[in-house]
Amino acid sequence: MVNKTRAPSKGMSTADPPADVIFLFNRAALRNVLRDEFKSVGTSNFHIADNTQRLAQMVAQHTDAFLVIDWDIGALDVTRALQIASPVASPSFRPILLIAPDMDVQVLGVAAEYNVSRVHTGEVTRARIQQHIAHLCSERDAVEPLRAALTEAAEARIVGDSNRATRVLAKLHAKFPKSNRITADYAESLMLADKWDEAGVIAKSLSDVEPAYTRGLHLYGRFLMRMRRFSEACEVFKRAKLLNPFNLERLLALGHALLQIDKVSEARQQFESVLKIQRGRKEALQGVGECMLVEGDVNEALLMLKEVSSPRELASIFNSAAVLSMRQGRFETGRTLYHVAMNAVTAQPRLLARLVFNLGIGYHRWQKPEDALDCFRRAVALDQDYPDARFNAGVLARKLGEDLNRSETAAVATEEEIYGEAGPFKGDFEEDLPKAAGAEDDEASAIEEESIRNDAPSSKTKSNKRDSRRAS
Repeated sequence: MVNKTRAPSKGMSTADPPADVIFLFNRAALRNVLRDEFKSVGTSNFHIADNTQRLAQMVAQHTDAFLVIDWDIGALDVTRALQIASPVASPSFRPILLIAPDMDVQVLGVAAEYNVSRVHTGEVTRARIQQHIAHLCSERDAVEPLRAALTEAAEARIVGDSNRATRVLAKLHAKFPKSNRITADYAESLMLADKWDEAGVIAKSLSDVEPAYTRGLHLYGRFLMRMRRFSEACEVFKRAKLLNPFNLERLLALGHALLQIDKVSEARQQFESVLKIQRGRKEALQGVGECMLVEGDVNEALLMLKEVSSPRELASIFNSAAVLSMRQGRFETGRTLYHVAMNAVTAQPRLLARLVFNLGIGYHRWQKPEDALDCFRRAVALDQDYPDARFNAGVLARKLGEDLNRSETAAVATEEEIYGEAGPFKGDFEEDLPKAAGAEDDEASAIEEESIRNDAPSSKTKSNKRDSRRAS
């Protein structure tokens, strides 16, 4: 029970002390000093977490408990603990005190990213600890009126109602425009609501905050990725990484950004860094596999990727690697990867149509218009409601002067009925592949390893004709 009758120590706020305090500490002597100061203001329930797994249980059980963490447990475990106790976009404002040896860049970066209330450095004295406790209590009381609104926003996000969450957070942001946390929650909600222009303006402002706000940098990096400004995204993610090198989502995002600008070796280092921190992390293994594909290690990558990916995921990874390869002019590698990807999804015609379309884009960039035309016609045969493929087939057919009735789309007489109106060629790859309607990943065809060959056949060989029969 909280001792509310005991007079507060000198300099201590009259705010109610916390009923519970959780410690995550290596140094027992220092922990005992801190516990005694909490006792002196009326706290009676103390919980000692030996590791982050135990901490997760305690924060779930004691939702209003203050948390005190010792940086001495290691930067990685501190980051893990804060991800558990103060996850981003959570309605909880848990008061957190971090005890650190000094205010180095990583201490400040981690503290800012996970909403640490106070950071103590230097000598531990009774007066300073009581000042921290008073501040924690004041912060808890100040944010209590916001709890209902934050909870409403969090619940809306859970059920996928990003627009409602955004409306709630917009009101909070208007009231508290200087709160980095509320501003970041609002920017992320705008991203989820697909309002990227608005989100970008806010995320950019957060990236310029001094001292640097780690989460703000991360959000701005996400915006830059969305805008396909990959070089800028790399620089922003690297700045955030200096502040907190243990955020796995950021390492993954940096890896993918580096892949997009063809820095494959550096990208692979980021994915491997994730695996050192969290062995077996699926997204990191897939990232390493994609790097191997771009580097041409197709068979080795396939063996690894099949262990962690469904057939559809495999097709998506191969598609991404093929797009990257063809954009860099490595057309034969891209063609090989597309043949593998197409073999993975023969039971999913809409998805297969997108892969065939992308192969057509690759052939077009490779200055092979006849092969490109064949691909676009195959894509339309697989998905009649695919206007870009239909349109590109028409553009190339006109350019090549071919008989339009060769089209596999339909037995119609006019060019417009087959291909639509004339206009510019749709020349970009489709990178976001659709999920097959009515077909689950485990119903897709398995990849045959013997189909992996470094000398993938052209669209006019027997192998390609076999693929064509499968596709149709």
